[in-house]
Amino acid sequence: MTLESKFSSLYKARLAILTPLCLIISLVCIFNYFNDYFKLEERRFMLVVGILTTLVVIVLIIDLLDLHSVSLDEEKITLKFLISRKRVHLFYKDIVSIESTHQKYSRKSYHLTKGYFIREYHMDDGRILILSPDTYENYEDLIYTINQHTTHLK
Repeated sequence: MTLESKFSSLYKARLAILTPLCLIISLVCIFNYFNDYFKLEERRFMLVVGILTTLVVIVLIIDLLDLHSVSLDEEKITLKFLISRKRVHLFYKDIVSIESTHQKYSRKSYHLTKGYFIREYHMDDGRILILSPDTYENYEDLIYTINQHTTHLK
């Protein structure tokens, strides 16, 4: 039996909306920096905003290049990178440790979210597979299936 990952709707929307929006903002700001219509202070502000949104675009593009779906079968985990079409196979027997990290967004006096766990699978060759409920809609199913095949760690 093969289990395929499903990207969360919020994750897809964030990539589809935020990347072009930041790109447009950075291009408009940098274009307006070179326009003599605005005062010098306004042009400097636009340059700073343009540079910051360009950095956000770079981070989003790096995230997009690393975007992969996960496929689980009886003996291995297959990562299918969506942009490069490259496939990477990680065998369950090569997992040496599993770590759970609790992610929580909070302010000084209150928590913005209850938080969630990110699961890290450390392979014997140093690679790390990170699974997050923020990215995958069927996160619990993926974790359960991997745990069924990693009984050698218990």
